[in-house]
Amino acid sequence: MSTSRFSSAALVATALLVSGCGREVPGTGQPAASGPAKAAAPAAPAQGRVVKESDVKAEIVPIDIPASMSAGSTATGKVKLTNKGELTWPAEGNPSLKMAYHWYDPEGNKGQWAPVVWDDGNRGSLPKDVAPGESVEVSFPIKALPKPTKNAKLVLVPFLFDVNFCPDSWVVEVQIVK
Repeated sequence: MSTSRFSSAALVATALLVSGCGREVPGTGQPAASGPAKAAAPAAPAQGRVVKESDVKAEIVPIDIPASMSAGSTATGKVKLTNKGELTWPAEGNPSLKMAYHWYDPEGNKGQWAPVVWDDGNRGSLPKDVAPGESVEVSFPIKALPKPTKNAKLVLVPFLFDVNFCPDSWVVEVQIVK
């Protein structure tokens, strides 16, 4: 019977020790958590940097966007981007913020402004990391639609590289001529 008491006491002591009873989280003075281990909270963005497209809050101001382009030609566009969010936009690394664009064509998809050209190769890089409240100018190549198109819409949009297009955009009407 005394063996049984010893085994029960050892079992209870082992359970209390494993569950964290009587221990503190180092450096906090707080008791250790009891119960099963819980998944760690998601990591905060590294040094307050954007890691998902919904965190990008941008003001886009066109500086030099062509009003007219020859079909299939390439021109250089320039915009001013202002970081209206709470996190820094990374200029390098993965992910990094780029200036991108795509075209909407009024004749495509029965007048519903369906995207007809997604140009993944022509993106502009930020000249530096952009902290909240800061602005930068970004230049990038723009390739015109391959055929003449009246009132084509050029959609300027930040792109978080290897993630997705960001929610803020600016639409500019461009005439694509012969």
